Amino acid sequence: MIRSKWYPLIIICLVQILCVSDNSIMFNSLSSLVIAFHSHVADIQLANIIYPLIAGALMLSGGFLGLKIGWKKLLCWGVLILALGETMAVLSMNVVFFTWVARVLAGIGSSLAIPAVIGLIPATYQGKDVAIGFGAIGASMGIASILGPIGGGWIIDGYGWRAAFVVLAISAALIFLSTLPIEQKTKQAPEIKFDFLGSFLFAPSMILITIAIVKLGSWCFIKLAPCAAAGMILLALFLIYEFKLEKKQKWVLFPSEFLKSKQAREGLIMTGLIFFISGGMAFALTTYLQVVLGYDALVTGLVLAVNALGIIVFSIGTPLVIKKINPRLICQISILLACAAGIVIAVGVDPAALSFLFFMGIFMAGISIGLLSSQAGVIVTSNIAKEHAAQSGGIQGAMRNIGQAIGIALIGLIIIYALTASVKNKVFKDADIQLNLKHEVQLTKSVPFISNAQLMAYLDKAHLSQQEKTNIIQINEKSRLHSLRVTFIAFAVIALLFMLFTFEIPTSLERES
Repeated sequence: MIRSKWYPLIIICLVQILCVSDNSIMFNSLSSLVIAFHSHVADIQLANIIYPLIAGALMLSGGFLGLKIGWKKLLCWGVLILALGETMAVLSMNVVFFTWVARVLAGIGSSLAIPAVIGLIPATYQGKDVAIGFGAIGASMGIASILGPIGGGWIIDGYGWRAAFVVLAISAALIFLSTLPIEQKTKQAPEIKFDFLGSFLFAPSMILITIAIVKLGSWCFIKLAPCAAAGMILLALFLIYEFKLEKKQKWVLFPSEFLKSKQAREGLIMTGLIFFISGGMAFALTTYLQVVLGYDALVTGLVLAVNALGIIVFSIGTPLVIKKINPRLICQISILLACAAGIVIAVGVDPAALSFLFFMGIFMAGISIGLLSSQAGVIVTSNIAKEHAAQSGGIQGAMRNIGQAIGIALIGLIIIYALTASVKNKVFKDADIQLNLKHEVQLTKSVPFISNAQLMAYLDKAHLSQQEKTNIIQINEKSRLHSLRVTFIAFAVIALLFMLFTFEIPTSLERES
């Protein structure tokens, strides 16, 4: 065993970097995957959602399993399964296999690795070292947000998207070997009975609710209502069952303390907000950079590094620099920054080039994520029973991944809704477009977010005049820009609403007696 105090934290951060790099490379592979699988942005959006969705749905079970087998063993299993998922991505020959095999396996691996990452912090460190540990995890997210897009972009542009997943698979294998020397400081509790019924109720409830959000723009009410209702019913049954089970035994999948404690509850909401911002923002920014501006993966990564810089500096720097931290104030400032970032980016979005306002906006978003990352984990763990502090890893992990899945789904939904409305309106008003084409467009439920080249390839097969083709291309360009601006404004409004969940956050990090 390696006795160095900070060795476990280094490995924990490497695992965090691996998981976030996977996400970053997925976002940056958008155009390459669309071309390779002959699909659309919406198909890759689903593949982006599946990973955090599966991870979030299984995260509570992963955290509970860590109590039973130990956090180190859970970390090892998680990294191994993640490596298998990356390998399956390399072997994928179509978008269905890529989404439902490779990304599902990656999600399962993350559902074990992330609770172990979060659980090992309070289990290994004490006092201010806990805040440094959570800050380091936030900084790792920022580092991965640079390494993933830039390094991944260079690999994707030079060697193809499969090569990027080869690197991820090899990295996972090496990190697995690095976890072996970690000393297991916490005792496992094999006497704990695994909560199979709770797991069975929670996982499908999260999947159904998120799918309902994803399909809000494409499913009719007859399909949507049963899906959403079934998810809510299963979630209610899960909570009722857990609270009754808690009265009979000490350990349960979801201790009621996390709902009864206003501080813990709002800390979990802040945890979800971090990944709502990062996931939704990353999807919208990548869509703009690669589909609208036509940038390759490497340039996209270099641009997004500005966002990652804000995450790194403020996630690790906040607990190191500020002597007396006021978590409530920091969370409120971060929410205001996220709101302002959305507005600034909306103003800064340009159809031809990147503006100073755009860069300022994505840096502000990075600062917001960094500030939240430095506080959310400590807020959750500082006011709950010590036996639940390590278990909070699975619960925080669930909030992280579900927040990200909902962020991607909701932002993607707003983009398509705004795009469709704008295209229909502009086509209807265009005097040069035939009536039958106008009628066909009006009957279209949703317009895909595609590049000019993809649209032209489609139009070349249609019996249209050159004037009509030119007008439709121009309508597509203007509508894409309009939809992105609407999306970033909507993002700002949604972020601001989270201010309502900050008033029970403490003004001091001291654990209450």
